Amino acid sequence: MTRRNLYNLLASAAGGTLYAGARDAAEILIRTAEVYPALTSYLFEGKSVTENTAGGRTSETGMEFTVGFQAPDKFRLEFRYASAGNWLRVSDGKFLLESRSIEKEAKRTPATEWTIRALKSSPVANFERLSQTAQNPALIRSETLETGGKPTECDVIQFASHRRELRDNETPGASLVWVAKESGLVLREEIHTSALIGKNTTQIKRTTVIERYRINDDLPPDTFQTEMSKKK
Repeated sequence: MTRRNLYNLLASAAGGTLYAGARDAAEILIRTAEVYPALTSYLFEGKSVTENTAGGRTSETGMEFTVGFQAPDKFRLEFRYASAGNWLRVSDGKFLLESRSIEKEAKRTPATEWTIRALKSSPVANFERLSQTAQNPALIRSETLETGGKPTECDVIQFASHRRELRDNETPGASLVWVAKESGLVLREEIHTSALIGKNTTQIKRTTVIERYRINDDLPPDTFQTEMSKKK
């Protein structure tokens, strides 16, 4: 019997007790950090929701997003807010189109070597940096998420804190990420913080969920369209 087979037999007998030892959380996050830069193209669609709880009351704000990229310099960064309209930045590598629906304005300018850096502000960009920002990661369980109508087995990793830019009065807390076992992609993230606002402490939870994605594939031709629509 091989060492792997022996481990699997012991893990089955012990139920979830040995699961955390099956794979190292830090190694999983390092693999994730390597996966994203290696993608030649991607299109992630999902949503981000922020919940603020204080004094027994919870308020919620959210947005839907689309993040697309095709090497070496095409990208799409689109945020859709329920009350604040749509915000779009898209580049075909030659031009950059920026528009805000609530302000009814759009502009098209030549792309520069700095244009692609806009992707660093996307929800997906944080996933690539988890191996550096997650403090004391621990593998706590396996869980199946449905993404694009298909079940995906994920490793659920909890970390005690995180190094991210926060507001001056905000303190980081324990957080979770769901990493697809096969692809190494992050499909869900829950970031917890707290903030002292006045005399009250507000608990904040920011949840990002990937609902559909395509990677290393031909993307729809209009994904990186920068031509401005002509008004009739």
